[in-house]
Amino acid sequence: MKTINLSSSGTTPAENSAVRYLNQYRCPYCQTEWEDVWDCGCNDRCPDCNKEIEPYESGLIAGDSAETELPYDGPSLANAMPEVLGKPALEIQS
Repeated sequence: MKTINLSSSGTTPAENSAVRYLNQYRCPYCQTEWEDVWDCGCNDRCPDCNKEIEPYESGLIAGDSAETELPYDGPSLANAMPEVLGKPALEIQS
């Protein structure tokens, strides 16, 4: 199995501490197996035949957390009626 390690040069400390996943791939065309680290479970190109391959397994790397902090801890108000937000409803004039 090949391991592809991408250099972290040119990245900020915040980018280096982001959530990371170990993705494992097996190419059905040329039978090459490899693993790679990404910030999500995503497709990759086979290093031998360049076909786009989905990971057969993707796991969170130990020590990282998938939890994120939300800027607002309450319920979403994106689709709330204006009255709920304390604003008058719009009147439609013809």
